[in-house]
Amino acid sequence: MACENQKRLMDTYYMRMRTVMAGIALLFVANHSVAAAFDRDALDGDGSVVDFSSAPKQAAKKTWHDSNSALENAPSPYDPIFHDDGIPGTGYTLGFGLKKDYGTADWSVSVAVDYSIPTEAGHNHGAAKLPELRYYPHWPDTKATVSLKGTTVQSGMLTQDENFYIHLSTVSYAAVITAYGYYTEISGGTTTHPSLTEIVRMRVPGLVTLPRNDTIYISTGATTEHPQNHYGTPNTIAALEKLATDWRKTYPNSPLLEIGNISLPWGGAFDTGNDWRKKNYRHSFGVAADLGRENMTESERANLIKLMCSSGFQVYAETEKLGEEHYHIVLKDEFDRLNALQWPMELDGKENVPDCCAAMIGTEVYKRCTGN
Repeated sequence: MACENQKRLMDTYYMRMRTVMAGIALLFVANHSVAAAFDRDALDGDGSVVDFSSAPKQAAKKTWHDSNSALENAPSPYDPIFHDDGIPGTGYTLGFGLKKDYGTADWSVSVAVDYSIPTEAGHNHGAAKLPELRYYPHWPDTKATVSLKGTTVQSGMLTQDENFYIHLSTVSYAAVITAYGYYTEISGGTTTHPSLTEIVRMRVPGLVTLPRNDTIYISTGATTEHPQNHYGTPNTIAALEKLATDWRKTYPNSPLLEIGNISLPWGGAFDTGNDWRKKNYRHSFGVAADLGRENMTESERANLIKLMCSSGFQVYAETEKLGEEHYHIVLKDEFDRLNALQWPMELDGKENVPDCCAAMIGTEVYKRCTGN
């Protein structure tokens, strides 16, 4: 009987599908989301991280629809299956079913979903501050969500050709999501109870850290809760290093650049002030950084804006709640590249966040960009 159950478990097919919430503004402003084709070019189908600074299209050759091979190649049928498919800022659809060539069976599944935010993702705070993981109980209706905390989601009795899906709402943070599927399978008058654990990592792949270089720039912004805050895409990190080097060479008597928050090691929301919502997506993908401006004169700020804009950055003047002023800069080409892959990206440029590259000299917006 044990061998029979083991074989059935090996034949149980966990089918996955991602549902992406297209456009963060659409999700939060219009209170609904749109399913969109998601280009996972930066993710490798075997769970490894791809350096998406080079030939990102090659990664798309491995399809994320097929989890048969992952299950059948597992060392043990009771080993969990790992996936590295989720991007913070998107939803995720967990799917359950049976292999279509298995035979004839009726089945149901009871699913418990748990999650954690590991320290290697860049967070160092207690569980009391973690957000809730939620799902849409009436998909495709996205008006209502239900917390998965302490919840078991139960399918009805299904046939061989049917699947069961749980549509997670937007996960703004990096996390490890674990789904425990407990099956009831009826075939030929015999009832068995195989189970399968699916582990999904929600993270931005390929981020690298800005190396310390106190002779060219100063790394700032690290906190006890977020001690590793200088991760970015390889292109972003290279562009920031070049910007700091050019600034140092061109204006040797001016203060070194102060480079603050970029992204956490796994990306996702910084949860500044225990806030995991949309406004913190700006630092989720490794394409944006905060640069200090308070130690500069008005003319130095004007020179820095000119250099940043000519170096391919979008530049915004921001003021924090405590009155601290800094520049929020976005590497435009990198933003456009990931945006074209339908990553949930958005720029600032709102009335209360001046676009310094577009500001005309002498205007009130320009004064806000350069003034004290």
